[in-house]
Amino acid sequence: MKNEINYKEYYEEIKNQYPVINEGVRLHFWPDKTCVSARAPDHKSKIRLYNSSTITVNSNAIKLLELCDGIRTTQQIVDNIRNMDGINDNSLEEKITKFLYNASNEYSHISFLPARAKERVDLVSTGSKEHYFPTHFVLEPTNSCNLKCKHCYRLNGQYEKQELSLDEIKDVIDQMNNLGAFVVEVTGGECTLHKNFTEIIEYAYPRMNVLGVLTNGMNINEEMVEKLNPYKDKLLWSISLDSCDEQYHDSFRGIKGAFNKTCEGIRLLAKNDHCVRVSMSITSDNIDHIKDTIDFAHNDLKVLTFGYSSILPFGRGADLNNIGFSYEEILKIIDVRKYAEKYPGFVNFYEEGKLKNTLEHSKNCGVGWRSIVIGPNGNVRPCVMIDEEMINFGNIRDERIEDIVKKEIVKKLRNIEMPTEKSCDSCTRVSYCKGCIHRAMGANMERLDKGENQCAWAEKNNVLDYIKNIHTNSCANKSCGL
Repeated sequence: MKNEINYKEYYEEIKNQYPVINEGVRLHFWPDKTCVSARAPDHKSKIRLYNSSTITVNSNAIKLLELCDGIRTTQQIVDNIRNMDGINDNSLEEKITKFLYNASNEYSHISFLPARAKERVDLVSTGSKEHYFPTHFVLEPTNSCNLKCKHCYRLNGQYEKQELSLDEIKDVIDQMNNLGAFVVEVTGGECTLHKNFTEIIEYAYPRMNVLGVLTNGMNINEEMVEKLNPYKDKLLWSISLDSCDEQYHDSFRGIKGAFNKTCEGIRLLAKNDHCVRVSMSITSDNIDHIKDTIDFAHNDLKVLTFGYSSILPFGRGADLNNIGFSYEEILKIIDVRKYAEKYPGFVNFYEEGKLKNTLEHSKNCGVGWRSIVIGPNGNVRPCVMIDEEMINFGNIRDERIEDIVKKEIVKKLRNIEMPTEKSCDSCTRVSYCKGCIHRAMGANMERLDKGENQCAWAEKNNVLDYIKNIHTNSCANKSCGL
């Protein structure tokens, strides 16, 4: 339990200090809300920022943050607000103090200077009140891969090698930075196979607050880690490991020796104090491995955190049986909470009611408006799980990203409500669809294939046109895996 804060004492401590906006903090505007982002000061904060990239703020919070310019004391800020708005509220001092405490200690938005700053520090703002400019993007520099994973959502069957050049990647990073993006996930394919992988990280480093790398870890070596050590304060590695059982992992990933190479890469990063998360893909064949794999990741590999997810029936995953567990179903089989208690803060899982609360209070996951994906051929799509033949916004080789995300389809995706237990309580597929527009679209494609009508969710959100487009352009040749 957290200690109670005495805000009167805290105010006395900070009243003559100078609140100042931290480096990397941005105010980002969307048509329907305003958010603030920050640079993570440590590994734990980095994971929190990576998982929940922005904090929504109201006009009062914006006003306060703008006053944290390094040239006013806390007391002057309180007086400024009181005089500016003509407020006669005895609790104003405590309210502002509480806000400043949270801005400093919870979100790392501000710091306190003992003396006045030499120059005023202004709060940087990005985004637009007319259009949805993403704060997060996924970059797939190559579709090359050194594994043959049974569940791969991208590489299903034969494929032609595709790759973005370093100049194209730099231009993408610059464009996204100018639009307000501050979190990038570099994936693939296997992103470390791109010949300029370390240069990509080096270039993104001063332009992004968090650099996520999603990899199988097999290509990580001492030379690479040495080159990337200067950037580890922003790097977050998510490395796939599907079991502590070598034979199972190698079989699932399709290459003998994959387990040992992946573990070598993980240990090398952990040894150099990089922020590493082990990510486990769950099927009915390895669900009993979770407990031992958690122990292995914590005690042997020495990683910072562990996460798991179910396989989705897309790409090669469509050929797997007994997949698609919900988080609730996993928790019914394996008591992961026990391991959350055993290793505090280590296991990422949804606490009871937390997932439901998130789904009920968020219109959707941000697909296509808060986040976009830029593929190795330059195509821009809304989600890593959505094939470009399903929904394709445009191509960076033909259009500027700003023009691509201004398209009407982005606004339409923003307004689609994701399925929830509340909105779909009478549907037998709610555990599969909830929280994911893509899965719900897939479920409705199956309904159309069977000659059934669209579900109530699809009808309410007018997604039939999307489904028809997907059905015509993708499922006719089964490239979507459905």
